[in-house]
Amino acid sequence: MSSSRLKTAAAVILAGSLFLATSARVSAHGFGARYDLPVPLSLYAFGAAAAVALSFVIAGVFVKARRSPDAYGRLNLLEVPVLRPLFSPPVAWLLTIIGVGALFAVIVAGFAGTPIPSRNLAPTVVWVLWWVGFAYLSALVGNLWVAVNPWSGLFLVLEKAYRRIMLGGTLSLNLPYPAEWKRWPAAILFLVFAWLESAFTGASSPAAIA
Repeated sequence: MSSSRLKTAAAVILAGSLFLATSARVSAHGFGARYDLPVPLSLYAFGAAAAVALSFVIAGVFVKARRSPDAYGRLNLLEVPVLRPLFSPPVAWLLTIIGVGALFAVIVAGFAGTPIPSRNLAPTVVWVLWWVGFAYLSALVGNLWVAVNPWSGLFLVLEKAYRRIMLGGTLSLNLPYPAEWKRWPAAILFLVFAWLESAFTGASSPAAIA
């Protein structure tokens, strides 16, 4: 490892250590209520440990080939004739409208709805349906986020309006992505969002989510 990388790693470790040393309280989870287990704690802990151990056994038995981190199986859904109508422009715009509508619904519910998390739309949609449910759905079906991403949807709508008003042109700056950034922005934003869900005391507040 080069000296510059060693210095960077040392700085990150030092900053993390100082942050942890100055923390007054560590929360196990920022969202949800406390529930009593319906089974003894020892049985629950044994079951969890057995599930983890069994997953390693299954991986050791069935996973043989070594592949690079970027090499994984891909399936082009456009090659499936039955699924092609689902990717037509009208359906794509419908999914865009659904994604943007869901975003605005969460924002409106968070600011204008009841502050009680269990009775508000925002916490359930963000932390249950999207943060957990959508992740599993994407893992099983495919990268559906591309189709319903409200941020890219908003950009497409604004760009289309801009083209009509300005009779052409684009809102894109056409700037290349810095190669040295690699995947670090995504990793950092993921950790920040995970901290909001797991440690932030206002994670269940509808207004904070909005």
